[in-house]
Amino acid sequence: MQLGLKDKSRLPKTLLQAGDHVILSTDDRVAVATGSIVKINPVSVSVTVDHQLPEANLEVKYFNLMTSTCMLNISFYLSFLQEVHVDQIGYQGDQSALYSNLSRLLADDPRALNLRKLVIDRQKPQFRKHISGPLMKKIDTPAGLSILKPLNHLQQLAVITALTCKDYTLIEGLPGTGKTSLIVALIRLAVVCGLSVLLTSFTHSAVDNVLIKLLKEDFNSFVRLGRQHRIHQSIMRFSAELKSQHCQTEEDIALVYK
Repeated sequence: MQLGLKDKSRLPKTLLQAGDHVILSTDDRVAVATGSIVKINPVSVSVTVDHQLPEANLEVKYFNLMTSTCMLNISFYLSFLQEVHVDQIGYQGDQSALYSNLSRLLADDPRALNLRKLVIDRQKPQFRKHISGPLMKKIDTPAGLSILKPLNHLQQLAVITALTCKDYTLIEGLPGTGKTSLIVALIRLAVVCGLSVLLTSFTHSAVDNVLIKLLKEDFNSFVRLGRQHRIHQSIMRFSAELKSQHCQTEEDIALVYK
C-alpha cells in the first residue's frame, strides 16, 4: 500500500523510516491494519499490511508525517473521508500481535463489545437449541455419518455442540482421550457442511499433527500457513509460501486459497 499527497508533492520531514512497524487506525476504528514501512522517499511511503484491505485502491487526501496522520478513502471501512492515524509500534515479535489484538478488543464497535462481554465479563457462550435444517441434511449423509460413526458418544456430543455454538466451545480432556481425533472429525464434518475452517495453535507442531491425521483420512483440502522451515516435511507441499511463489495475479492467489 503506497501513501502520498494527492498532488504528488514532497512529504514533510519525519522520524519514520523503512523497517518501522506501524498501526493504521481511524477515529472510529482502532487498528484497521498493522504492518511495516517498506520504503520511504520524498514523495511517498510504501507500507505492507497484515491482511488484504478490500477496495485497496486508497486515495490519499492528506498525509502529515510529522504528526503521523493521513486522510484516506477506505470505502470498505468508511463511507466518508476521515482521519487515519499511522502510529509507530515500539515493540516487535510476538508482543506486536498481542498489543494489536488488545487494541481491537477495546474498539468502539458491536463486534468488540461482544468480545469484551465474553472475554472480560466472562459471559457464558450462547448455543442454538438444534442444528439448522440445511446443516442437518448435510450431516445426515453417508459422508457425514461416516465421520461421526468412529467417535464415541462424548466425542460425538462435543462435535455437535461445536456446530451449534454461536460464540465459542471449550473442549477439555486428559492426554490420550482423543482430542486430536475429535478435532480432525470436526474439521472434516465442517467441510462436508460447506463451512470454512481456520486451525490455529500455540505451536506449529500441534497444527501439523492435526494436518497429518487429516491426510491419513484422505483429506487434503487445506493450505498450511507459516514459514516453510516451521512446517513438517510431510505436508510441505501444502505450504502457502510454496504454492504461491509463482503467482503473478490476484486470480492466481485466489486459486491457491480456494
